[in-house]
Amino acid sequence: MLRTYSALLASMLVAGLNASVAFGQYSNEVFSDSPIAYYRLEETSGTIATNSGSLGMAVDGTFLNLGTDTGVNNIAQAGPRLGDLAGGFAIDGFGADNKAVRLSPLTAPDFPGVEVPWDTEGANPLALDGSTGLTLEAWIYRDLPIVSGSDNEGIVARYQDDTASPDGAEARAYNLYYDDDINGFGFAISDDGNFDSANGVLEAVDYDVPLQEWVHVAATLEPMGTGSANMSIYANGNLVANRTTPLTSLYTGAADFWIGQQFTTANNWTFEGTIDEVAVYDYPLTATRILEHYEAATTNIPTSFSWNVDSSGDWNASGNWSFNTVPNNNQQVAVLGNSISEPRVVFTNDDITIKGLTISNGNQYMLAGTGSITLSADSENAQVTASGTHTIAVDLVLDSETDLSEGFVNLTGELDMGSNNLNILSGTWNISNSVTSTGGATVINEGTLGTGGSVDFAANLTSTGTLDIDIAGEKAGEFDFFDITGTATLSGVLAVELYNGYALSGDESFTVLSATTLIDNGITLGGPSSDMFSLSVVGNSLVLSVSMALDGDFNGDGMVDLADYTVWRNNLGAGDDSAINNNGDGVDGIDTNDYLVWKQNFGMDNSAASSSSQAVPEPASLGLMVVIGLLYWRRGRRAVVPLATALLLLMWPSASRAQYNSTVLSSGPTAYYQLNEQGDGLTFFAENSTSVTGIDAAIQNIDNFGDTGPNNIGQVGPRPGDIAGGYVIDGFATDNLAVHFGHPISGFGRLEVTDDAVTPNPLDITGSLTLEAWVNRDAQTDSGGNEGIVSKYVGDGNNRSYNLFYDPVPGRVGFVIGQSGTFASTSQINSETDIALGEWTYIAATYDQSTTTMSLYVNGELSAQEVVATTEIFDGVGEFWIGHQFSGDNLWGFEGRIDEVAVYDTALSAGEIQSHFEAAVGASSGAYTWNINGSGNWGSIANWSQASVPNRTGVVVNLGNVITSPQTIYHEDPMVVGELNIDSAQQYAIASFSTMIMRTDAGSAEINVLQGDHLLQTNIRFDDDTTLTVSSGSLSFEGTVDLNGNDLTIAGDGTVSFDYRVLPTDGGTIINSGSLALSSSAQIGGDLISDGALSLGFGETKAPSVTGMASLSGTIAPALPDSFQPTSGQSYALLTAGELVDEGFTLSPEFSNGYRLSVSGNSLMLTAVPEPGSLLLGSATSLLLLLTYRRPLRWVATLNRS
Repeated sequence: MLRTYSALLASMLVAGLNASVAFGQYSNEVFSDSPIAYYRLEETSGTIATNSGSLGMAVDGTFLNLGTDTGVNNIAQAGPRLGDLAGGFAIDGFGADNKAVRLSPLTAPDFPGVEVPWDTEGANPLALDGSTGLTLEAWIYRDLPIVSGSDNEGIVARYQDDTASPDGAEARAYNLYYDDDINGFGFAISDDGNFDSANGVLEAVDYDVPLQEWVHVAATLEPMGTGSANMSIYANGNLVANRTTPLTSLYTGAADFWIGQQFTTANNWTFEGTIDEVAVYDYPLTATRILEHYEAATTNIPTSFSWNVDSSGDWNASGNWSFNTVPNNNQQVAVLGNSISEPRVVFTNDDITIKGLTISNGNQYMLAGTGSITLSADSENAQVTASGTHTIAVDLVLDSETDLSEGFVNLTGELDMGSNNLNILSGTWNISNSVTSTGGATVINEGTLGTGGSVDFAANLTSTGTLDIDIAGEKAGEFDFFDITGTATLSGVLAVELYNGYALSGDESFTVLSATTLIDNGITLGGPSSDMFSLSVVGNSLVLSVSMALDGDFNGDGMVDLADYTVWRNNLGAGDDSAINNNGDGVDGIDTNDYLVWKQNFGMDNSAASSSSQAVPEPASLGLMVVIGLLYWRRGRRAVVPLATALLLLMWPSASRAQYNSTVLSSGPTAYYQLNEQGDGLTFFAENSTSVTGIDAAIQNIDNFGDTGPNNIGQVGPRPGDIAGGYVIDGFATDNLAVHFGHPISGFGRLEVTDDAVTPNPLDITGSLTLEAWVNRDAQTDSGGNEGIVSKYVGDGNNRSYNLFYDPVPGRVGFVIGQSGTFASTSQINSETDIALGEWTYIAATYDQSTTTMSLYVNGELSAQEVVATTEIFDGVGEFWIGHQFSGDNLWGFEGRIDEVAVYDTALSAGEIQSHFEAAVGASSGAYTWNINGSGNWGSIANWSQASVPNRTGVVVNLGNVITSPQTIYHEDPMVVGELNIDSAQQYAIASFSTMIMRTDAGSAEINVLQGDHLLQTNIRFDDDTTLTVSSGSLSFEGTVDLNGNDLTIAGDGTVSFDYRVLPTDGGTIINSGSLALSSSAQIGGDLISDGALSLGFGETKAPSVTGMASLSGTIAPALPDSFQPTSGQSYALLTAGELVDEGFTLSPEFSNGYRLSVSGNSLMLTAVPEPGSLLLGSATSLLLLLTYRRPLRWVATLNRS
């Protein structure tokens, strides 16, 4: 944190002072550091820019081509003034009428600015030699860009080329400029007048200059006394760029000094905007003094802080925020804005307090972690504003009344309102977890309020906007439900929509809202499915009843009969259709066309259900049809797998079908070179294994005599037991072969298919493309150029089409495609993953023409991706090469082994590429262990014990005692895990807007918690049966869980809790033999079998639900809130199910004196039964049930004797 305002603020508050008290006037701070030149630019007339620095009149400037009017290219324009902002801080170090110079390159005359011309006869004191250093300083206000690509715009410069300098020589000395190409500042120097890009240029590429806002900028040159110097750039007091340079002196020859210009040979070098307070020092100001200069002009604490990295990360890391400051007090607003280019996770493991939160990006932000966010405004209401779709998974606490506006936001953490109102002003806000409050707090909805299923609202609700209800079935948990503990005052709209393919049968009803007190102020029905329902108030509940509207049913009784004719006749001529229940033709009022509708549908009755059926193939024949259909579906120019091959694949055992070769063939490559040719002296071609003919690859300048080492065929390929990316290879034969490429004695070694080998040549692919291969690079040597792996990329004659290559420096792979054959027409991406030397690596590259997206994969994982300008690949006449690229020079050849080369005329999906890699490898060579004492990205190799990321079927992941405080592990892409082990007394949270997938090669997947309380703030899908053992502590599922047709078996002495929804995709069963806790909002899709301990969250008007069968034995404990006051003899639902089976369950002993359990229909009921002479709850001699709050298990019932 560079700006230290916290202590100052505290002292101001204690002293009762206004926080806008300045450190001192800006100009006084500048003068105290003795600048040799200081141009305040306060002039209102004349042509002289007065120098207030120590050099005095000798370096007064001249206003050139500047008027005294208003607007651009005039003096006396508004400078930084009291109340303006600079970097989020309020300016108060200048006067209210401070003046500046405003410039523009668009208006005549040429070259507006301030000039101190070169004096050919006298001294030139601004021609500093740099021996004591240099500082250039100014305030700038960059206008919105008018001139595109206007090159570097001079701010303070003595920097001219030979076309502009006084004596016609190259005359570059020093230059502080704005570069509109990067929207950043630059600092250039030279010791001989010539441009030196290697040593004399520094650009702040990571700092975006805010437009239409004042910015304080400074650049320093600091001699180090060791033949080098430091160059630095500062913006608003913060260091934004620095480097070391061997240049230790500055050019002192003939060059003019300019403000607002450089070069002065064309107007495009002119600064576009306003400049003020320009100072020059003959020594380097320290970072501290530069900050103090800035603070002298701006002394208020910042009001907002922006997330400024294009990555996920820790809220509490100052480097992730503007001003290097973590927003964490009730005067600050956190802005999650446009810095991200794809969905990101921002996590906090600490409790944060902010005044407001703005989330604005087309990509999704997710706020997650083990901490919480408190909204507490120092004045007025706290504000949360959104644009786009986002998720807030951390708990929210309201310490002030709070307004929610715009966007589509899912609140999946708990919401604690305290005594404060929550105002939904606009946008859609889905509250998917419990709401608690005190003192009559109210959710006031004027926008759209939704829920993620069944949610406890322990607050009042006043809705004049839209309440959003989704219905996916008629069982509890399959439709949205608001459970309001308080008063619900409703007008506005109840919007209902069927989703997930649900179709009404005609006799359902849905209670979608219940309240302690319900006041109907005229709520109406709306939404996409509203015409299928009627809405009524039953007691203190809102009930949707199916109203299957029929055209012609003018009285709405579900039948089209003579009574409807009477309604039509009595209302004939009316101007709208409301009198006939809007069931006519829907236009032009009530007329004869509505009669024709009634006549056509006469006799229809909603009670008559229709059904249809058709023959379904037997499972075996259906599977055969699907597989063969998929094999033949991939057509176009791609080779089609022969029918015999397809049948053979179906008949192979599953283990064989998973082999790499068969997996590649099933994806339908155009060409597939398995490179299993023997070195027998008689082999001259590498055979293509697909049905495409004419493209066998000629073996050129590679020995075929059975020798070993580089430049030979028949060498060892990837074989069982080898390692690839931390995984053991098992998908190739034990005698699998490859080609070992290296520098031949003469010529250049490669496998080649000439363009005229066959006409048309199937390798002339112009649309979507995939290239894949296995490579094993020899010990690192720099061959001098990119080394071709798979290419149709020849520089001679401009025949650049496509090329997958290895770059020895920095040891990564690249992928390039050309549109017209020229180098200028190419698009290229490079992997972000290093290629292991002496180890097999699977590489794939794709170009998707439909989206013009290039992607690179290393060992099945996406390593680079970019949308490019290339819309088609060049159809050239260059040769297709394996092991080479570009030309006949040896430096373009690969040094190492290559195997299993495949070419496709389509872009394989990420899933297909991952399946190819997984077909070649088996188990990991060892478990992956989180090895940092901190939070971080699951997808970062550096965070794991092995040199790769755990993300494949069967992988074992250990989260252990390396952490010493609660930490969050986030992932931005789907993650596949076979076994997850958590063994830490400190809390782990795994967070994502994506999905963690449990999948194993054989047997069951596993999740094991040995100690500690941990959170899964990610969606999770079980692709295999999974055993979940919590030996001690707890594991809380806070995202959506998809059983996906599999069983989840719970064991151990610790507790597993579900807060949200378990999806019943293709069925599935939760088998609890340990300890399972369900919140009152939990909705279990599929079946539940429990013979262990079952804790059930309690709501007086709702209960956790199971859509399928619930078979219960073992012990059952209600989690009763401490405010619960039961009524003697009253029964309360603890659990509802599609089918409830009593297998001999018992009530947990601590409840046996005051309650009993029973089954009523398919509900488990809890009945309060006081013993004679005793009181229920509230007496000092009674048993008092308390709610124990223990995150993440929020509602485990415990017993306390009072």
